[in-house]
Amino acid sequence: MAGARDWGRCLLTAALLAWVAGGPAASRAQVPAGGALLREVWEGIEGASVSDLTSSPDYPDRPTSTNYVTDLFESPTDVLEFYGQRMHGYLIPPQSGNYTFWIATDDGGALYLSTDEQPANARLIAAVGGWTPPRVWDWEAGQQSNPVRLESGRPYYVSALMKEHGGGDNLAVRWVMPDGTDQAPIVLTNCLPYGVSFSAPVIGQHPASTNVVEGGVAQFRVQTQSVGSFAINGSGTVPIWPARRVSS
Repeated sequence: MAGARDWGRCLLTAALLAWVAGGPAASRAQVPAGGALLREVWEGIEGASVSDLTSSPDYPDRPTSTNYVTDLFESPTDVLEFYGQRMHGYLIPPQSGNYTFWIATDDGGALYLSTDEQPANARLIAAVGGWTPPRVWDWEAGQQSNPVRLESGRPYYVSALMKEHGGGDNLAVRWVMPDGTDQAPIVLTNCLPYGVSFSAPVIGQHPASTNVVEGGVAQFRVQTQSVGSFAINGSGTVPIWPARRVSS
């Protein structure tokens, strides 16, 4: 190929395929590419309070089913009886400042927020003692949190629990941002599902070697053992040194 440079660049397209490493139940669903939360459901549990869920021998490691919610911080409404659920993951605040949260559930519910990405540091910030209609935020005084200061771009673990005995059932979480933006429920654009990694990825499958003509596109498949959003050199374009001259 006349005029080829001694040092070339190939466009590296890496499909980072990830899975939840935490357990078999959580790994059944494919991790979505955009914002999401992990939803876990435990069926066949009586009682209307969150403690009825958390005292079950199946909680937290053996949910009946799991899925990823990708639109709103809200579960399906009026779908089951005698069950509990947890929606959890990480909030990535778009602004720094004070946030106020609300939770609405039927029956009992609890909203936990950590001071960082660690679930162990989560504390109760709002709760429902009885029940509320869907998306009704002022049914009980305890539904609203005190203002919580969050820093833009930092991950904060969040967990919403709900326990349903019989009748209607719902779960939703709302926030008001520092600039007054009110999302009721929260749009999951600024969320990541539980199980993502905030450390460097561990590569489970390395890319195989491939040959391309200079100026062409080389596509590689890379598989990680942790869930996360990973970039390659920040732009997706990686220099390959040295690139061999290809003559015509």
